[in-house]
Amino acid sequence: MKKQYLFAGILIAALNFTACDEDYKDWADPQSNPQEEALAQVQASFEAGENAAIVMDDMAGVDTVEVLKFKTISSEGATFSPTSLLINGNSLPYVYENGSFKMLLSTLDSLTQQIYFSRASVARTLSVKAQGAAVVDGQGLSVESEEAEISLTPLNIAPEIDPKGYVMMGDWQSWTITSATPMTAKGDGIYQAKVTTTADENWFKFYAASPFDGATDSDWDAVNAVQMGCRENGDKATKNLLVWTGDIYKVETPVIAGAGDWIVTLDMVNLTYTVVPDVAELYMTGSAYGWGNTWNQFVPVNGSDGAFWGMYYFNSGDEIKFAPQADWGGDFGFSDAISQSSIDRAGLENSGGNIKVGKAGWYIVYVSVNGDEKIVEFEEPAVYLIGNTAGGWDAAMESAKFEVPGTADGEFVSPAFVADDEIRAYASMPQVSASDWWRTEFMVFNGKIVFRGNGGDQDRVTGNTGQKLYLNFGASTGSIK
Repeated sequence: MKKQYLFAGILIAALNFTACDEDYKDWADPQSNPQEEALAQVQASFEAGENAAIVMDDMAGVDTVEVLKFKTISSEGATFSPTSLLINGNSLPYVYENGSFKMLLSTLDSLTQQIYFSRASVARTLSVKAQGAAVVDGQGLSVESEEAEISLTPLNIAPEIDPKGYVMMGDWQSWTITSATPMTAKGDGIYQAKVTTTADENWFKFYAASPFDGATDSDWDAVNAVQMGCRENGDKATKNLLVWTGDIYKVETPVIAGAGDWIVTLDMVNLTYTVVPDVAELYMTGSAYGWGNTWNQFVPVNGSDGAFWGMYYFNSGDEIKFAPQADWGGDFGFSDAISQSSIDRAGLENSGGNIKVGKAGWYIVYVSVNGDEKIVEFEEPAVYLIGNTAGGWDAAMESAKFEVPGTADGEFVSPAFVADDEIRAYASMPQVSASDWWRTEFMVFNGKIVFRGNGGDQDRVTGNTGQKLYLNFGASTGSIK
């Protein structure tokens, strides 16, 4: 087994520290203007340390590196005192002695893996910045370097991807080899499984699938030889770096915290895993719905886990929240992930965690839930026909677009059909590819709007040339006439 190598690759041209007037801090007595101007001219320059562009595989036995070295200071008698060394905005521990910045390579390695959320042996580029103070005659002034790039390449020790894929074992299946949970290959080294837990703590591990082919519950030696987990035993992190048999770290057992349905994703390219709730449903309530007296169910975007949409009219001042069930619990509202375009379009505000709508009107509300990451967007209420009755199969044709009503009880009205044929209609939003219009398809059956959601292809309804499709999204009704 390869030993862990500590590494850092520092690729820095000369760094010039220049005092800034606005950052001036009077460390002694008030100064006159001539003294201030003199300080403003103080510059400290640094050059790259002796270690640069280091590949971790080539750094056996190295514990620390010199990443930056003092060169000159422009004012006679001035001194430089460092305050911090920043990597992508993260302040790292260092030692500054004899004009040299030195640090542990392991610290830099760990930070790089966390920033990129990857253990792949790929050269990674990071931003480096140093901060300090120039002192002249007892007067000090903060100085900061410009950003420079560093290059880091992790160890090349990743296991080969198993041709038969991967499985999971855990508390939910009593750790029996013959009942291992298979993971579905998603492409590009991504594998995924859905698991249901019942306890507050659910221990689990990943395994290469090959030894499970024809194995019995006694074949633990073969199975343990291909186990994968985490660095810290009992780690409940939902986004974590992977550890494997033959790694520089010991394989420990991660934990899924809480009972419920989960989507577990294994990335064998970046050597990471994630655990997120499997949100099968989404509901909305708000000030117009008695804050929980009524819950409006959203429509799943077909084939897109955790993605939902709905067509709603909001009055100015309405406030809303979402939940994964028709009740309180796990509810959420305003998010920093809401785009500026949505905020401007609907006049959205954060009202004590609720989403407050400032501009009355119809909107497509798109919501994506991926664990703690939640996206909410308010989009144009765009509805289209497609197919022969619309004059073609190109998505989002302007000639096939529905008229949008100006009131909450108004009807969306399609263009007149141009042929006697089946009717196809869908809602259009930027988060769904135009070519995948069927993911947000719907039709009217017996006077009711029925959404495809995650169901299969819908039955066909025909229309005649000159007819139109009328939709009342507020009442979920429709007609063809």
